[in-house]
Amino acid sequence: MVTASLNIRRSKGLRKTVANDAQRIYQRAWDFREGKRVRRDARKALKLFVQAASEGHAEAQYSAGHMLATADGVRRNYRRAVQFYTLAAAQGHSSAMFNLARRYEYGQGVRRDPRLALSGYRKCAAQGDVEAMVAVADFYFEGIGIRRNYRRALKWYVSAAAKGNSRALLRAGYMAREGLGRRKSAVEAVSIYRQAAIRGERSAMHNLALCLIAGDGVQMNRVRGIRWLEKAAELGNPGSIRRLKVELDQQKK
Repeated sequence: MVTASLNIRRSKGLRKTVANDAQRIYQRAWDFREGKRVRRDARKALKLFVQAASEGHAEAQYSAGHMLATADGVRRNYRRAVQFYTLAAAQGHSSAMFNLARRYEYGQGVRRDPRLALSGYRKCAAQGDVEAMVAVADFYFEGIGIRRNYRRALKWYVSAAAKGNSRALLRAGYMAREGLGRRKSAVEAVSIYRQAAIRGERSAMHNLALCLIAGDGVQMNRVRGIRWLEKAAELGNPGSIRRLKVELDQQKK
């Protein structure tokens, strides 16, 4: 019993030592990655991330994968990136799950598999990842690899919108305007567009402007509509630039 107890303590001590070593290597990798106290060297950083990753360090696994996937100072290698993302994802690393799902969505380094991508996005969304929520909603909205389901799409867009995602708000407004997955309501669409517009979503600004100009779901107000068109145009919205020119030309007549 005493021997067994000593072996357990030694085993725990060894794991702790390995973990500490992996953390030191990981931090050293970031020094080379960002050029802290040493000359920036992406290749050296990747080598150290891989070394720490081999010891089971989840953040190092993710970092190695991300450098390879984004060609961050090293040659892009999706297949190898997927290997590291997979290791980190297996440890519950949310960003690794998300990026692994992306690779399955687009077939980068692996065979394209929308269902596996959706499964990965769902896991991230369950952890509160807003971008993953939007991705799940997009899959249901577009019917990517699954049957289109507007109700489920709307549920996820609303969840992401509640966390401040402007694109999710924009899509929720569109669904209210068109009656997709819910009762059609131009009034609610305008309300949602306004929320997204205030947050800087240029497409929402454009849609809100058109509603104000036409009096669709809101009292007609061309002056306010043109103001929103101007704001969206300043942000580079092509449709707003074209429509603003039309509205200003009409004012001159």
